[in-house]
Amino acid sequence: MKNWLQKGITYLIIGWILASLVLISINAAFRINSYIEIPQHGHFDNFEAVNAVIFSPENSDKINFYHAFFILDIIWATLLLLIISYLIRNLFDDTFFRWKKFKIKITVWQAFFFFALLALLTDVLESFGYEFIGVRDFIGLKVAWSGIF
Repeated sequence: MKNWLQKGITYLIIGWILASLVLISINAAFRINSYIEIPQHGHFDNFEAVNAVIFSPENSDKINFYHAFFILDIIWATLLLLIISYLIRNLFDDTFFRWKKFKIKITVWQAFFFFALLALLTDVLESFGYEFIGVRDFIGLKVAWSGIF
């Protein structure tokens, strides 16, 4: 663990920090009003009305920030999961979960990697849900998340 910075993860961490700073900058540059402060606004009860404001002619200078946010969000999440995956793989060198009943033998890293891929898939679907109405309808973003807020 002592020499993890020497094994190439430094580039992932630097990339993640830079992506974080750019995401913060995009959020600050995107702000339209107090209701729509960030591209990932979360107003699913009136999603189409909020998108109409975002894509209106008077906010045309904000549209590039909107698209860049979701592209960079996928990259940010991927970098973070790769960093965590690298650390787990090195911390739990061949530590296995053993379920004798099912005769399954997987490593802690393999289990993490599986769930990390599922998390990344949901992040990609969420980003595409904000970007594309067809994906939004497919995953039911408006219906599935409206009860939370």
